[in-house]
Amino acid sequence: MHEYWSTAEDDFPQPPKSRPSHAQKLEMILDYLRQSATCHTLKELEKELPAAALITSMVVKDMIRELTDENKVKVEKIGSGNWYWSWASDEARERKKTIALLEYSLTPVTPTAIPS
Repeated sequence: MHEYWSTAEDDFPQPPKSRPSHAQKLEMILDYLRQSATCHTLKELEKELPAAALITSMVVKDMIRELTDENKVKVEKIGSGNWYWSWASDEARERKKTIALLEYSLTPVTPTAIPS
């Protein structure tokens, strides 16, 4: 065989070994929304998120819906369109609320005397 017919693996660029998981893609979407610090329409997100989160524009709506169902992305209907956003401060507030609820649930209950 000729040298230029070499089929060694090093001769060809290799695709990435692993792609981001579904959860990682959701995190990338949240990071994008928080860093943008603005509200977006679904049409804008379908244009911008494929590059930011390594997803196709066809799944943007489903992933945004999943995040809104989990209360990680807020949505408000203004006029005839829906506007989506996620602030980092919202997440911090939710964590503080959860911590407060957990701490409250751990407070000991004092037994009360039952009158006979």
